This record gives sequence, structure tokens and C-alpha cells, in this order.
Amino acid sequence: MPALLRQLELAGCIVTADALHCQKSIAKEVIESDAALATLTQVDKSHGPLETRRYWQSERLAWFADRAKWAGLGSVGVVEATRRVGDQTTVERRYYLCSLPVDAAQLAKAVRGQWVVENQLHWVLDVVFGEDRGRARTRHEVASLGMLRRLALTRLPPQ
Repeated sequence: MPALLRQLELAGCIVTADALHCQKSIAKEVIESDAALATLTQVDKSHGPLETRRYWQSERLAWFADRAKWAGLGSVGVVEATRRVGDQTTVERRYYLCSLPVDAAQLAKAVRGQWVVENQLHWVLDVVFGEDRGRARTRHEVASLGMLRRLALTRLPPQ
């Protein structure tokens, strides 16, 4: 990931990554590429279950012991997603380390954008390439075939 980030022009961009890439060295690369408490609530009923997402973001970081180890750390964010399907309600919280200044609407847009990319990629891998039905069993087989599928995605014309 650090080598990839060095190849990209990231000035003015928001860079998001999943937990695998939530590392101090990655944060440092993003910041070197130029890449208060705010709240926001969004309610979504467009695709089935009722989902309420609440966002909190703060630049008060004195409590965070490792804050100096994260290059460019400017704020922390929390997203709480409450989903109601019938009479069942589930609550999930996700936490984010951000170089962004406090702006809950911008945090919400970045977080939702990350999930759109994740969901579209996984849909293509699962439906088009049948990744979930794969018969590979060893770690090397799974990794090699996964890399080949993702490489194939980069070679397909845009739809």
C-alpha cells in the first residue's frame, strides 16, 4: 500500500482504507502525499430495512495515547448504524482515525463512499467471478486466485 500511495496524486483527495490498511506507516504516506465535536444523523429506508446512521467527529485528541505516532492525525470519528428489520434492531459502531478537520458531513460522505467501493467490488467478485463458490482451499491458492480476479477487473472495460 505505501508503494501504491507514492504513485498516486492525492493532493486534495480524501483517502479511505479498510482496517487492514489502518497502520501508522500508511497514515504517514497519506499525509506526505498532501492528501471540535461535530454530529450528523442520516436516516435511510431506500433499500429495505430502516437504517439510522449517526456520525460524531472530534479533534480533541488529548486522551489518545498514541496520537503522536499517527502522522497528520487531525480528528477521530465514530459512526453508529442502527438497523431495524421487523421487530429486530441491531447497532454497529465503527471508529475512524482521520486527517480531516472536523466536518461531520464530509466524514459521512467519505465513509459512505468507502462502503460503495467495497460493496461494488465484492458484488462483482461474488456474482461475476463466483469467488464465494471457489474450491481453492490452501492459503496460497486463495490468495493467488484472488489476485488474478482483481487483476482481471483492472483489465475489463468500464461499464
